[in-house]
Amino acid sequence: MWVFTVVVVLSLIAGGLKYTQITKDKNAEALYQAERTYLRPLDDAAFDTKYETEKEKNEAALKSLDTYVSKASGNDRAQGLIYKASCQMELGKMDEAEATYSELAKESGSYGAIGQIGLGDIYFGKKDYDKALGSYKKVLSNRDKALFDDFVKLRISVLYKEKGDLENAELELESLVQKYDSLEDAEKPPLYQDAKTLLEEIKGDGEES
Repeated sequence: MWVFTVVVVLSLIAGGLKYTQITKDKNAEALYQAERTYLRPLDDAAFDTKYETEKEKNEAALKSLDTYVSKASGNDRAQGLIYKASCQMELGKMDEAEATYSELAKESGSYGAIGQIGLGDIYFGKKDYDKALGSYKKVLSNRDKALFDDFVKLRISVLYKEKGDLENAELELESLVQKYDSLEDAEKPPLYQDAKTLLEEIKGDGEES
């Protein structure tokens, strides 16, 4: 099961925490506290409340996020929805996470794209490949897709491979590999190696058959 949306959350934390730490808005403080609960390791001594299990910690974070999302609006609410969906996925509440990502997908710009990626990941996990592909392609048609373009194309490649459509998987992967092939190794993004490895695997399978 892909957990890309959790990675996206982590990429947004720096900006989110900076905002919540300098603002005096009570809602922003509530989000910051929920973030702290969700992101800190279980044995972190900085916790005001001690949790026995990850499940207990995530349930506490989810409760705080439910309250926050019900009161927040705009980008603040969208940020809360990302954490809420991630918590739900960690807890195995996939139907609830799907509903949360559906809400997020209604947002404009990058937040809406993250919502569509989340939906795609959930459908992928359910092996509903057509719906997953539809969600991923909506991201590629988003005018703010640049941040997610390559990641989504890699997912689409894996999806095609899972479906047994090796021809389309190979085409997607070759476009990713060619995009970065001429760069110095230090300049290549991590997904380059992922795409290259998967491409070699698919070509190897083709030669064996």
